[in-house]
Amino acid sequence: FGTLEGAGVMMNTTHMRCQAPQIQRKDYSAEVLRLGVLGVEVLPDDWVAQPVQSYAVEVSFDAQTYTSSGITYTYYPSPQVDLLTPSSGSKGDATVIVVLNGANFRDDIANPRCRFGVGGPMLEASFLSSRAMMCRPQTVDMGQRVLVEVSLNGYDFEVHKSAAYSFFGVAPVPVSARLSESYCELDIEFDVLT
Repeated sequence: FGTLEGAGVMMNTTHMRCQAPQIQRKDYSAEVLRLGVLGVEVLPDDWVAQPVQSYAVEVSFDAQTYTSSGITYTYYPSPQVDLLTPSSGSKGDATVIVVLNGANFRDDIANPRCRFGVGGPMLEASFLSSRAMMCRPQTVDMGQRVLVEVSLNGYDFEVHKSAAYSFFGVAPVPVSARLSESYCELDIEFDVLT
């Protein structure tokens, strides 16, 4: 990748899989830092940021002689989600449409996707502009607060530049309460999952 080396694995005699090296430091959104859900990135002391641009991809089996294929790999600025409108909704409402406001949104790479919660289902996103997209959140079983991530290529999600969305649960009604034998704990049962 230009002058940067990335690890490659031979899949068979005609196929190699290469890991694109990281070229920019991850800037964490204020929401991600406030929630404290991600560990801070630690990079090697000799790591140097590179420009966001296209790089020639060449292969070497001896780290000295490289191919001259002319294949390029293009890095793009990472999409970031700054604000969600609305920022919350019912856990079971499949009609809500959330507008994601931020920066660096594109629809010329592949179909953009969004995801409500790390590991959640990939959902189709509607591109509005470089600063806005729309997504319809999935329904969930329980109320929860999740990070909303964007992927421009349908594969790489940028969780470090996310905003939080709250799925509200149904207000639970206590149906029974039982005091423990030690009289130190109270077990409460509700009519719905909380």
